[in-house]
Amino acid sequence: MAIACRAALRVLPFATRFPERHEALDRLALRTMRAILTSGVAAMYPTPEVWVAGAFAHSSAIAAASKASSLAHSSTIAAASAAASAARASAFPEEEVSTAASSATAAASNTAFSSARAAIYADADLRPETLMSSAVSVPDALHEVIATASDGMVDVLASGGAWRFWAKWYAGAMAGEPLPWGLQKAVALIPEEIWDAGPEAVAEEIARVEDEFWAQALPQAETLVVVADGRFDVRPDPTPDDQRTEKMLGQVEFALDLALRTNSGFNEMCVAFKYLRYTLDDCRDDPNAMEQHFRQARDILRRKLREGEYDPDDALSALVDGLDQHALQLRGSHPEVGAAYEIRIKQRLREVDDATMKLVAGGMRAFQRDRTAGRLYEDTGLDAETVEQDSGIEAKATAIQRTGGRAAQANIIERASQTAKDIDASGGYKAARIGTTGSTLVEMLKSVFGG
Repeated sequence: MAIACRAALRVLPFATRFPERHEALDRLALRTMRAILTSGVAAMYPTPEVWVAGAFAHSSAIAAASKASSLAHSSTIAAASAAASAARASAFPEEEVSTAASSATAAASNTAFSSARAAIYADADLRPETLMSSAVSVPDALHEVIATASDGMVDVLASGGAWRFWAKWYAGAMAGEPLPWGLQKAVALIPEEIWDAGPEAVAEEIARVEDEFWAQALPQAETLVVVADGRFDVRPDPTPDDQRTEKMLGQVEFALDLALRTNSGFNEMCVAFKYLRYTLDDCRDDPNAMEQHFRQARDILRRKLREGEYDPDDALSALVDGLDQHALQLRGSHPEVGAAYEIRIKQRLREVDDATMKLVAGGMRAFQRDRTAGRLYEDTGLDAETVEQDSGIEAKATAIQRTGGRAAQANIIERASQTAKDIDASGGYKAARIGTTGSTLVEMLKSVFGG
């Protein structure tokens, strides 16, 4: 199944680039990509529900190719056939893998045929568990044929809008950095009637699926609530041991006061101080915020000490060590906080360029300005400042994950019809703007974390 999927990926450009846009060709491109995605999911999740999805994907790709046959070049139909065979391989692997490979090589010209076929057989040398996370090589001869055939063509993957998800999916699959498989599985299982409705309907459903995926992947021990003017705030889930928490906060306040009295360079302008002061003043009943803020401050202080921005000092080191221990204690004593941390830790921030970081910070500021109030407003502002400043990878990861997860949760809440009516009736936030800044921020979140 994985080999069939990779064979189809190599020739997908033949099925997404056309002399002009046409509804039948758009549907052919969509069904072709659906078939390839489903075959990849089937390789990772060989379950009955995915097999059924593969059968539907196979038949729909064949039907789309038939309807577009008068508009498409033979290589386009061959590429769609490869995708359809790859999808069918999820249910009938022995019969269809070789068919997918043959269809894929048939999409290439004679000059590229042998090299394309050799690349397919080379995949068999990879270990099964690495097949779906390895870059898909495109032989030079095949690449040249694709480039020549693409001259003057319109590529639906470059058109944005309803095709943004598919552009990210294809780029990740080819680079060996696939989108999260749980997300891809959810897309593969989108009901057939939505696929039949066309690219825009599918894009709308994928946006909903993505919001749910990211909200579940980045859980918070809290509840988002709609407040005045249709904005969101957070309601913390209280700690089961308030006395222990108060003792912990007292220790942090004492250590923070000692650190401020040193000549290390640490002062009230540091983002780490702002996190801790805000926690002590406004988040004493929120273990989720305490754990995250303690780690944020700890990571910022560690980096500044490591890079020489702060001079070594016993009091400052004691503060860092204490924050580490308290964050660990919170994860141990509050199960939901611990679970949230374990999931976040698996999604470490990748190295991204400064321009991307600025875009993410801008998205966080827009989300803060347009859609938050109360504690959520303050949280989001601190998270944005962490991303804007040179706070270190770990601190930025937590900030982006937290605010991005909250934006995804806000999107889900806003999809509820009654919530939308309440927001529209508030007068301060019209329904036409629902989800705009949150969706933009979630898109940034996905780009930063590879999803």
